[in-house]
Amino acid sequence: MTPRSARSLGRLAFPALLALLAGCASEEPVVTEMELPQTTFTFDKGQPSYEIFAQYNIKPGDVLDVLYHIDQHSLQDQFILKVDHQIAIKFPDAPELNEAQAIRPDGTISLPYVGIAGAAGKTVQQLTDELRARYAELIRTEREREFRIAANQIVAVKFVKIPELNEVQAVRADGAISLPYLGVVQVEGKTVGELTQELAKGYQGVLESPELYVVVSDPEGRDQPPDYLREGTLAELYIVVTDFRAVVNEFKQDLHTAPRGLSRLVTVRPDGYATFALVGDISVAGKTIPEVDQVLDGEYKQILDGLSVDLFLEEHAGANVYVLGEVAHPGAYSILKPTPVLKVLALSGGTLPEANMDSLMIVRRHQDRMIATRINLDRLFELEEGADLFYLQPDDIVYVPRRGLSQAAVIAREIADVIFFRGWGVSLDPIRLAD
Repeated sequence: MTPRSARSLGRLAFPALLALLAGCASEEPVVTEMELPQTTFTFDKGQPSYEIFAQYNIKPGDVLDVLYHIDQHSLQDQFILKVDHQIAIKFPDAPELNEAQAIRPDGTISLPYVGIAGAAGKTVQQLTDELRARYAELIRTEREREFRIAANQIVAVKFVKIPELNEVQAVRADGAISLPYLGVVQVEGKTVGELTQELAKGYQGVLESPELYVVVSDPEGRDQPPDYLREGTLAELYIVVTDFRAVVNEFKQDLHTAPRGLSRLVTVRPDGYATFALVGDISVAGKTIPEVDQVLDGEYKQILDGLSVDLFLEEHAGANVYVLGEVAHPGAYSILKPTPVLKVLALSGGTLPEANMDSLMIVRRHQDRMIATRINLDRLFELEEGADLFYLQPDDIVYVPRRGLSQAAVIAREIADVIFFRGWGVSLDPIRLAD
């Protein structure tokens, strides 16, 4: 058997080489054993074991299982008002101004005389202090000026116990308005307090308990505070949170009525994003399960206090390596752990006679670049000193060139041409040959 045929046979499989060596031995068989070091790219040599992947990065096509946890009884350092929380603003000395509102999606509420106020993101005490300060400023301003009703202003007369008698009218040119039972009432030139007292006195002979108040606004709709603002009573308001679990309870109801209970399956899209309930799209491809889990916990904490998730890999899209060039069956092959290049060549049906085994190219993505290195399998087949087993990782590209094809640029171009022709989803950025 010639050396050339022995080398060709050895390229097909490492065990065949050992059999060849045994068959070509002298009458006194000599057993040659050699420990083969394990190796890979220099930037990945720090991995703890060649028997498992150093870490699993999420890929497009992976199916993730999101298990939700809702803790409604944990003690918090402080309670923060959020969108959809129901709050009640109480005015002890002016109960007719009491308000019960849900915090709007923009985080605000609306209150008499002061208008829009931001509420979301604040504690109850912070919002209370802010509103008291705004009403105190309003009271101070009112005390400094004497407001009197004028023509064209809007006068609203509100009956606390008989709201069907409420009236909202513009002051006519003659300075009067018309009210039920009283008829024409002159209002121009009077303060809100004076008009309120006059109307209460007028209705005493008509209504059993004439509790009413007057609100005046100018033609553009801006409210003019009544006289009781001058007494400073509105600044004694307080706030009660009446419902802050509505969103939590609604979300729990949705989860419990779903087929998987508190669990949801999401699929990673080809663009690397996955869509999660309430938080929307998040980029997950290339990240580990713990990394995405931490991101989700942070997102959900911003939405619902006590809401967290556990993330599991329900189904993985597979870890493939790609074999090109002078092999019997070029293509993508699945691996379950770091795999020697010899085994992957065996999966591809072995090399062809024109294969150049001393200049295989291995390409691997590292950060944002494609890094390539050459390996010499002839040294391995000959059991030469320094021969080692090169281990592949997911998405590695193995290219077996033809004899006489040695320039890295030519090999890289041929790799790109083959990938483009076959339509495989592998992107080749500029390849840098590793030292």
